[in-house]
Amino acid sequence: MSDYIIYGYCPTGEAALQECLNRNWNVVCYCDDREIKRDHYETGVPILSLKEIRKSNIKGTFIIAIANCGQIINKLDNSEEYILAAEILDGPRPDINYATKKKDMANIEVDAFIAEQNAYLHPERLFLRNVDLEITERCSMRCRDCSNLMQYYEHPKNFAPADLIHWMTVFSSYFDEIFEVRLIGGEPFMHTQVQEILSELIKLENIRQITFYTNATIVPKDSLLDVMTSPKVGACITDYGDLSRNIHKMIQAFDERHIIYDVHEAGMWAKCSDIRKRNRASEDIEQTFINCCAKNLYTILDGKFFRCPFMANAMNLQAMPYIEDDYIDICSLGDDREKARLILKDFLKRSYWASCDYCSGRLFDGEEIPAAIQIAAPLPYEKV
Repeated sequence: MSDYIIYGYCPTGEAALQECLNRNWNVVCYCDDREIKRDHYETGVPILSLKEIRKSNIKGTFIIAIANCGQIINKLDNSEEYILAAEILDGPRPDINYATKKKDMANIEVDAFIAEQNAYLHPERLFLRNVDLEITERCSMRCRDCSNLMQYYEHPKNFAPADLIHWMTVFSSYFDEIFEVRLIGGEPFMHTQVQEILSELIKLENIRQITFYTNATIVPKDSLLDVMTSPKVGACITDYGDLSRNIHKMIQAFDERHIIYDVHEAGMWAKCSDIRKRNRASEDIEQTFINCCAKNLYTILDGKFFRCPFMANAMNLQAMPYIEDDYIDICSLGDDREKARLILKDFLKRSYWASCDYCSGRLFDGEEIPAAIQIAAPLPYEKV
């Protein structure tokens, strides 16, 4: 009997473990390099880093169960065999009580990873795992260290529903599939016309999932909650303790209507909200991007497509210049769909972004600070 190592302690990894058990495959351990995961053994399978696996001379076929599988494949030696989790999970899935996430949201995450890995196997398709749609600059909190830079907006505004729908309709038309559109701000429930926005987004057929990212300060009105009962809609709630003053009411409202949601504690934040040019060498700018934990948080803001929310909001605030190569004006892509797809594919593959020189770097193991420290007024900054 062959031995297997599941790369990734996450919902997809748990689903892969269950499928292995169903097939009588022997799983030796999980492989996960993140320290925060390493002390959890809810599934009864040990969790080791890749370095520990090699040091202990543990052998087995890796089952890659996390996103960005190409990066993991590049980590493995030529002698280390692997398969993708999508190859064993792309079919009926057994009912699983996940240890890593609430069941409904976990199933969505597994679906997303399978879709992403299938896109890796079929590079001719244009697939996007997720894109943040910033529907408002307004927020119900004023966090000093917000990595999306909301603390700098003196006169935050909502974006017009007609514009938001137009941008997403045009943008999504170039893709074979966008798995998730994440509605963000600020606080998305601050937008007074969010129900209209959501109702129209649901109609876009090649968007699989729409998720609100909320701080649980504002409970949606009943009419909006009714729209959120769509199986296409969910919510990711960040629990900021006392600052999330309506979290219990929000959870109750979601539970009563069977709205899909997940809750996670804010924990610590990366220190990465200082906007200024660092004048790094080109190779250091590229390395800043490669090491960034937010490099796949694609963002649409004011009709433009950016690699991450820092770039989007720093340019929107005029805290850095609009660097033409670092964003795409959605409406300028035009009617030639194949040409637009080539432009987008090239954009998604790039590893050098001049804008990264304005960011301190959002590293996986970088300096951490307490989350959501509140301030009384917007922070000053220099406009370019």
